[in-house]
Amino acid sequence: DGRGFRTLRDWRIHRVTPGCPRSEPSWSPSGRRIVYRHGNGIATANRRLRDRRNLHPAGLWPAWSPDGDRIAFTGLDDRGRDDGLVTIPAGGGRARVVARVASGVLLPSWRPDGEVLLFHTRPPTDPRVLMVPAGGGPVRDLGPGSAPAYAPGGDRIAFVHAGTVWTMRPDGSQRQRLTTPATGLVVERVAWSPDGRRIAYLEDEPGDSIAVFIRVIPRAGGTPRTVALPHDLCCPNSLSWSRTSPRQTGVSVSRSKRQSMPDNDAAARG
Repeated sequence: DGRGFRTLRDWRIHRVTPGCPRSEPSWSPSGRRIVYRHGNGIATANRRLRDRRNLHPAGLWPAWSPDGDRIAFTGLDDRGRDDGLVTIPAGGGRARVVARVASGVLLPSWRPDGEVLLFHTRPPTDPRVLMVPAGGGPVRDLGPGSAPAYAPGGDRIAFVHAGTVWTMRPDGSQRQRLTTPATGLVVERVAWSPDGRRIAYLEDEPGDSIAVFIRVIPRAGGTPRTVALPHDLCCPNSLSWSRTSPRQTGVSVSRSKRQSMPDNDAAARG
């Protein structure tokens, strides 16, 4: 219902592309640390966003592995190309390129056993959901979609397609639409609850990137429950569900343009 919305920290980072700055947080399995984008690079910090540890100088969309040992992210080369899927030890160390895809590597996420990574390709062509072994290997196309995320049990994948929430089997079959298109709104991100019974998703207005709602639905679909975001927040960026607090989700957004676009990680209870 929007109550209990809490800011973890505001901080300024420089803008790398026109539009909103990014922070893209992801909880560690223990819930004690967060990995996020800091400036152009990847960093971790504690729940209060202190004790920052810089892991890599250039990357996007970090995701913590289920065992907490590794972090996957989209690697950026010297020209800013986002065609590399990279993993790095969570405590720092040598980065490894798992796959390169010319059409882009966006929003990587892990299978619950840590053996497989999902991601989607870059618009403006229709994005595709791809999967690859976490240690490297053949890349497999699971069909159209974006922002894929495995259910905690690994039996379904939630993803976004045509502005709505869908699920499918891990092999790409049995695709099922869970939501209907809302007038003037599109779905940007999805996140499973730790028990796998619910899916949270972020809706916004296309083009203007104005964060409007976090909604929560049963895994089989149904009437969504709405968590309204404060009106002075814009630019939806990431959505993650705390693995140790099933009622808490985190969303990365930024404050209104009047404040020169400082970056802001926030948590909302829903």
